[in-house]
Amino acid sequence: MILQTLLVSKDDLTAETLIKVLVQFGVVVDRSNAVDVALMRLAEERFDQVIVDFDDPEAANLLLDGCRHLAGREHKPPVTVALLRDASQIRSILGAGAHFIVTKPVGREQAQNTFRAATALLKRERRQSSRVAVQAEISIRVGESGTAESNLVEGILLDLST
Repeated sequence: MILQTLLVSKDDLTAETLIKVLVQFGVVVDRSNAVDVALMRLAEERFDQVIVDFDDPEAANLLLDGCRHLAGREHKPPVTVALLRDASQIRSILGAGAHFIVTKPVGREQAQNTFRAATALLKRERRQSSRVAVQAEISIRVGESGTAESNLVEGILLDLST
């Protein structure tokens, strides 16, 4: 199960730390420096998690609103993580829709603890997505067809989800 994260931050040091930690949890990270580009990507692609830097609070709130509006679509909205310098804003940011808070400067241990919890939540939600129970024989061809290296692998499909 591959989890997709959109990281929106202009802070290279913070982004580097977060990417290193998220890779440890098997999370693929796409980074954007601009909120308008991130909003377009959210409209076109599905992300399990969005990390937004509150160095520009107006833009960050706009992105959180965009994430909340995804609730009407086919998939659940992404889990949101806010990056804050000012810990006194935590209550208002959580009220604005963030699920997790990471205070800056971001330490490796703090990031690991936060994203361990966030990743566990994402994996649990993924398993709760609707699945159709089926039982069907399948075969998958590995390698190029018509070559000696082409192998046919057979199996049974037990459930299917979107």
